[in-house]
Amino acid sequence: MQLLSKGWIWFLGLFFLSSYSFSDPPDWEVTPNNFQFNSSMTGVLIFNGEESLDSTDMIAAFTGGECRGVKTNGIFFPPSGRLVFGLTVYGNGPGETISFKAYDASTDHIFDSTDFTYTFLPNDIVGGADEPLEWVFNDTNLGVDTELLPNDISLYPIYPNPFNAIASVRFTVEVDRNLVLKVYDVEGRLVKTLLNEHLKKGNHSVQWNADGFSSGVYF
Repeated sequence: MQLLSKGWIWFLGLFFLSSYSFSDPPDWEVTPNNFQFNSSMTGVLIFNGEESLDSTDMIAAFTGGECRGVKTNGIFFPPSGRLVFGLTVYGNGPGETISFKAYDASTDHIFDSTDFTYTFLPNDIVGGADEPLEWVFNDTNLGVDTELLPNDISLYPIYPNPFNAIASVRFTVEVDRNLVLKVYDVEGRLVKTLLNEHLKKGNHSVQWNADGFSSGVYF
């Protein structure tokens, strides 16, 4: 919980509970038992200049075409207000060059180029929640103004997040359908139904006014 000069602050995490999937994440996998050593990295994801606030994004480490580590489910770190990803990287000895790929769930896009590489060192610790490293990914072929056309449903990052009283939730549906959008607290209790209606195909946005609710994390 944090208190601002102008009031309380809330953080809203996104989990879309639906019978329809809204993206097709990559099937990156690593088998830890195949390696003798590991190192730990903690960082934030930056896609085309925008820092990720979507916990369903992914970061993965590679040597050549072999996956050496993968992480999704980023964790919000309240003191900094940033979403950090803790990645365990595996190897069999020092000196291996590790490159990185990332998946942006909001655009269903894989970024496979970054200026950052890492020379593997057993038991190394790189970055932390308070001072995370930055995995920076850029793709000039993916414009920030490109209209997103999802397979089923796309749920985009909350803005702003964290937020002071009011947050906007944007999403896109491909076909006309009934849709329910609810907010839960960290104990799993329903606190607000934002939407429960039949929607037309296209882009939509709803707002949540958290005045009257306790400061904290919501989903």
